[in-house]
Amino acid sequence: MLLGSLSFDEEQTKIILQEWLKIVKGDNPIIDIRGYSFIDPLYVAILITLKKGVRDDIKIMVDADSPAYSYIQYILGWQGKSASTVVPIRIVDRKPHVNRFVDELLKSTNLSFDDWEDKDAFRYILGELIDNALEHGGSPAIACAQVFKNLGEVEIVVSDYGCGFLHTVARNYKVSTYEDAIKKALEREVSGSLQNMYGSSTKHAGMGLYVMSNIIKETEGKMFIISGDALVSLSGRQLTSYKMQEELKGSVVAMRFGLDKFKDRVLNYGFRDWLKHKVFTEDEDTLEDIF
Repeated sequence: MLLGSLSFDEEQTKIILQEWLKIVKGDNPIIDIRGYSFIDPLYVAILITLKKGVRDDIKIMVDADSPAYSYIQYILGWQGKSASTVVPIRIVDRKPHVNRFVDELLKSTNLSFDDWEDKDAFRYILGELIDNALEHGGSPAIACAQVFKNLGEVEIVVSDYGCGFLHTVARNYKVSTYEDAIKKALEREVSGSLQNMYGSSTKHAGMGLYVMSNIIKETEGKMFIISGDALVSLSGRQLTSYKMQEELKGSVVAMRFGLDKFKDRVLNYGFRDWLKHKVFTEDEDTLEDIF
């Protein structure tokens, strides 16, 4: 019997994640995902993160006859399986690997670009997400992406099993909870790294999640940030937070937005001009710092 889908939904994510976190604390950790007709990339990335960073003896049970099993083969790249709309999970521990991931995603989106700057908008988004995991998380980044052509949306997930948002943000700011740390990290020019938290240059530290949250607002998309016992959800311009009973080691950042809206409201505006007029309100010094 099919149980439905594990979807990109904050309430379902909170419930399922807490269930899985309880399981991995047990003596015989078995996560049963049999019966689901679809499993969103977010959940696959979380499972890999738990297996890599928490319990390598986790057993994951999947129904080989379910539609979800075929999809998991694509998202994990099993047996050479590939699909034009899926960028399989990558364990990214070196910055050069980011370019490969970006190139695959750009090929999957099939967007037309007016100039190199628009093309580099995706490179900026992914670079910031992965740098975030590598440089503040202290672990490899686990990254995957999918284009849902029937919905005209792209989903990008990057996770790590490092020290988490509270530890890093508390280095420079007075925060005492994971929820406060995540919310602080979404503010402009907030960094939790000893040198830089979100990018490859100390000049634009703290801009990554701030810029990405503005992309979500502009495109009316969704973004989840999970770390410790907090799940913070940005849906369009509405910010919601949940406190979980269990704690996740590390962090997960997942974003999903419409490609047409991204092109019309951001790329066609000109990525640099959009940043200048819509995000940084014509602050030239800030704009120069992130390029």
